[in-house]
Amino acid sequence: MSKETKKKFSIYRFLNEGNDNKGVDKEESKKKDIFYFFRLFGRRFGALVKLNLLWLIGNFPIFFTLFALSGYAGKTTTAPPSAFFANLHPIVTSGEGNPVIAALYGVTGIQGTMMVNTPLTFLFYGLGLLTVFTFGLVNIGIMYNMRNIVRGEPLFLLSDFWDSIKKNWKQGLVFGIMDIAIIAVLLFDIVSYAGFMRYICIGIALIYMVMRFYIYILIPTFDLSLFKILKNSLIFVVLNIKNNIFAILGIAFTLGVNFAMLNVFMPIGMIMPFAITLSMCMYISAYAAWPKIKEIMVDPYDE
Repeated sequence: MSKETKKKFSIYRFLNEGNDNKGVDKEESKKKDIFYFFRLFGRRFGALVKLNLLWLIGNFPIFFTLFALSGYAGKTTTAPPSAFFANLHPIVTSGEGNPVIAALYGVTGIQGTMMVNTPLTFLFYGLGLLTVFTFGLVNIGIMYNMRNIVRGEPLFLLSDFWDSIKKNWKQGLVFGIMDIAIIAVLLFDIVSYAGFMRYICIGIALIYMVMRFYIYILIPTFDLSLFKILKNSLIFVVLNIKNNIFAILGIAFTLGVNFAMLNVFMPIGMIMPFAITLSMCMYISAYAAWPKIKEIMVDPYDE
């Protein structure tokens, strides 16, 4: 048996070997149409799976939050789930009730199962907050590799991941914290508001979602201030509106397929986010964003 076959499995070798380091033919890579999108996706499927895994490993604190949300760190108890029970209980116990109140008290007093948070639950929530420090950095490393995939360049996933983070960790850390805060505020507004205001919040969220296509590519690619990166990303939302719409539809379709699989065949639906769903969404965004970035910010200087 050769020495090569005796090599033990390692994450480093798994993330760097077998990635067709010859790259993609330059003439072929210029054809940024839907057919090339699927050819490149099939060719780089293994790399996308590895990048999906790398994103999860890099953002490992998020699993603490998921564990806390699952309820396994809490306690199960029984209590009336109706909000009216708390108002009726003092009336009935004081003897001032009537038959109607007594009947309502009996209905609203039906016991239900409830999860109660424990100190361990709050500990896991606290550990999950560490994601704010990893989120931006990991996204920069992943999107740098996605940019290289779209450009048709050879891939060195782990080394490029670390190099892009080391060179851009300050902006990555600052924007990662801003990114999570903005996403949290937008989600809170969408849930809290109703009617016309909710639609406005959804529109703002869509614009910001598209801006993120460009932000995480511009940070490791150009030496610009964070303000200029945000400004340029907002401009690209308008300049590349056609591809941006297709990207939103593609991401929505990917998430829809994942959700459908959860209902049709749960094991596959549960595996997809850990295997391909996250990287597929980032690949779609990079494929839509990079050609316009190259056209506006790279090609004029090359010429």
